[in-house]
Amino acid sequence: MNEKTQPASARYKVSDAAQKWLAKDWVKVLIFFLLTRLIIHFIAVVGMTMVSPEHSHHVPVKLYITRPDLTWGKWDVNWYERIAREGYNGPDATAGGYGVWAFMPLYPTVVGVVSRLVNVQNGYDFFYLASLMSNLFSYAALLWLYKIYKRKIAHPDRFLKLFLVGCGTFYLSIPYTESLYLLLIAAVIELTDRKWFIPASIICGLALVTRIQGAALFAIPFFTYWVQRPKIMKGLLTSAVMGILLTIPLGIFSIYLKSITGDSLAWMNMQSAWNNPNPYFFKSLVGFVDAVRGVGPAIHAYVWALYILIVLRNLKKLGLPNIMFSLGVFAVSTSTEIFYGANRFVLALVPVLSVLTDEKEWVRKMFIYSNLILLPIYAMGFVGWKDFVI
Repeated sequence: MNEKTQPASARYKVSDAAQKWLAKDWVKVLIFFLLTRLIIHFIAVVGMTMVSPEHSHHVPVKLYITRPDLTWGKWDVNWYERIAREGYNGPDATAGGYGVWAFMPLYPTVVGVVSRLVNVQNGYDFFYLASLMSNLFSYAALLWLYKIYKRKIAHPDRFLKLFLVGCGTFYLSIPYTESLYLLLIAAVIELTDRKWFIPASIICGLALVTRIQGAALFAIPFFTYWVQRPKIMKGLLTSAVMGILLTIPLGIFSIYLKSITGDSLAWMNMQSAWNNPNPYFFKSLVGFVDAVRGVGPAIHAYVWALYILIVLRNLKKLGLPNIMFSLGVFAVSTSTEIFYGANRFVLALVPVLSVLTDEKEWVRKMFIYSNLILLPIYAMGFVGWKDFVI
């Protein structure tokens, strides 16, 4: 029986079944995620052929399409590969005057363990294994966050779209730490919602050795706990335990660095190799005021301004824990000489996007249009636009 002779009721049943399948959370998130990955890769390929100094006219464009490692395998990807393959004490630990100690260990360690299990032998295979893991982490995180916000907000689909339209979401699909960090953020939000503050603090500790901004994540369980007004002695004891659990992973990493470098704070002091000696909170603001630093820092400052505007308009909806978390992310992320990496750092601010879903239309449109304009700029900056500091 073909479609024309099939009864209308049967055709509608198939259609209804398809709609129900497409409406499933895991399918919906997967479709949005994969669609945005394809669009972003296309933008990067265009950027690679137009602005990257690495591009040779002898290289066919289709090679960049079929070999993402040629487009995305650069910058910190190389550092994470070095850590995953050699650890923090390998022969190239301080190649070019830089140092692997500046990079937190959890993501490259996890990838390194898996790469040994599947016997990855070279950088080509490492890139694709690490990218696969990043995409799995990111998809799991987005699905988890989508389920969380289905319980908490009126428009969870808006949250998903607003997040994935972000101008830094390409970091979620390449060998960078953002994917694992986002998964840990989802875990902390879930555990805090369940009032499991001790496990949430443990996850915050793991987030801290994934990205230094993980320190700010502790604000969510800590202030949520105190908003409940526990008895003073119980509150102080619980807070002390939470704080200890937060610092244990970083303490272990610092002790290890002390054993191989003689400096337990090498993860911070090595920042001087990236022209950022003596980092402190909000340092970028001072540098931005002191001198005109070019178009790149101005664009990063605009991204921060966009999120600050949303926070200021929604202080009551966000609540103290999310406000302190957002402030902490901003403080740590601006501890550099100039504004940079804003599109990466704001990926952590999922509570801000959750309140954006219920904002006035002009605010949402400003956010969407800004990100759609900035996404190609940031993607091209990553693949090699030498005049733009990523």
